[in-house]
Amino acid sequence: MKLFRHAMIAVLLLVSGVVLAGNTTESYNMKRALEAVMLSQDYQTGIKYLVQEVQENPTNGIAYAYLAIICDQMSGYDGATFRFAKQALKLLPKSATYLKANMESLQAELVLQAGDTVQAIERWNRAISYNPSESDFYGPLANVLDEQEDYQALYEMGDRMLHRTKGLGSNAMSYIVYISSLNSLHRYDEALRAADLGVMIGDASKNEQATLHYLRGQALIGLKLYPEALTEAMATEKLHARRGLKLMVLIADSSDIQPVLDSMETAFSREPNEMLWPCAMSDVYARHNQYIPAIYHLLRGAKTGDDADSYRMAGSYVQNYIGDAELAEELYRKSMTIDSTSAEAWGHLADLYYDLGRYDEALRALDEALRLDPELQKVHFIYSLRGRIYRDQHNYPRAVEEYRRSLVAEHDRDTWTALAEVYRRMGDEAAARRVLEQGLQTMRNDTAMDMLLALGDTVRARQLSDKMVRRENSAGDHYNAACMYARMNMSDEALLELRKAFEYGFRIFHHIAWDDDLDSIRQLPEFTALIEEYKALQRQEIAELKRLLETL
Repeated sequence: MKLFRHAMIAVLLLVSGVVLAGNTTESYNMKRALEAVMLSQDYQTGIKYLVQEVQENPTNGIAYAYLAIICDQMSGYDGATFRFAKQALKLLPKSATYLKANMESLQAELVLQAGDTVQAIERWNRAISYNPSESDFYGPLANVLDEQEDYQALYEMGDRMLHRTKGLGSNAMSYIVYISSLNSLHRYDEALRAADLGVMIGDASKNEQATLHYLRGQALIGLKLYPEALTEAMATEKLHARRGLKLMVLIADSSDIQPVLDSMETAFSREPNEMLWPCAMSDVYARHNQYIPAIYHLLRGAKTGDDADSYRMAGSYVQNYIGDAELAEELYRKSMTIDSTSAEAWGHLADLYYDLGRYDEALRALDEALRLDPELQKVHFIYSLRGRIYRDQHNYPRAVEEYRRSLVAEHDRDTWTALAEVYRRMGDEAAARRVLEQGLQTMRNDTAMDMLLALGDTVRARQLSDKMVRRENSAGDHYNAACMYARMNMSDEALLELRKAFEYGFRIFHHIAWDDDLDSIRQLPEFTALIEEYKALQRQEIAELKRLLETL
């Protein structure tokens, strides 16, 4: 669903008047704290005065609540936020139900970030119990239930909001939760009837109106009423452009894509300066693995809006699905010309340079990405790519260091096996096995097959192959499946998955050339024939793409 996000700082706006207007909790410290936060967003000064307040008046629950809200706005203060919210709940008066609900909601968000979904749901339910007629606290809970695919619980909550909670019966949020749950339960007739009522709510915000039309469109798709759904998508687009376009993509995924593309083309002809339409057409084509028209329309949109992100995405498509490294680099550079601060473009360029074996240039590109966006230090891709570079340069101690940093950022399955491989190249089999065992314990899901294979447990890997090899309809998933089967010496299955990867657009032949996962099938005549077949097709695709781009 992902339709709601509660902005905690708004609570200060709603309740700060209680203090500033002369409530019994009024004090010099509270006034100065609120002035610092509300007038200049000076959070550190606000915290200083509030800490002084609770030292002088340790039973002031409102001060603790404000501390929690302010800390929530600052990076790295999660622990303090939780502690202040917990203390506020102990001290706030019974009448402060809105603040109590917010403290529960704050703690719910934090425990959810820590992976405790059960406790998060409990806390949001407690928040709702303080203010059952306040719609703000239902949205986050709805998101969690949706992500957990607990659609029955979502339906029960929506039904309770809409039909049994005083003050929420005509609320847009009630309809949104209720209709979303019915769509998820495939009860499309009921969802459509509810949506027909929901879209008539007079005081819904523009964003809520767009959401209601979007959900109505989903119900129409479920009922296979595609022309009506397309009309609904156009109505949604006028309220919220990207949500309307997303609905069009869903229609294209569910039906014949041509009517959707025709409607987008018509809209673009009416609004030739609106780059969203060709970009949306590109998205439709890409989702159907037709990457040449996807790239063409993406660049059509990029030229219309002189849009850096569209050039960057086009470069990624060219790199990964056409295999023209020269054109990909040109498009990344074009993106940087428009937006010289694009760390993402430098990251893509680093990946391209690595694939081409231009390691020093790849490292410089990564350094530039980090200079432009220091937050990328939290992204495992940066360190994982550095680890691969140093591994290939035989600088194994540095590779270990970078892979360890990658694991701090994210416990990625590929990083565990890559780190084990480096230890093996260093001759430390014991360390390699320790890493793989630790990775298996950490991942604990169906992404661990490569670790089993690296441990030599081919029997267990074969037993779990049907469950553990993901066969989603994407080039990357089929290529990964080919690698897994090749490592298990299941050559027929590996070749079949490799062909499927090519059918879905995989064209990174220079990657295949050095990928040792495929060594068990590399000498087979069927492998050679398959590569030559799709290299010939790639040459045709590059020529076709260049002809199309000449028309822009």
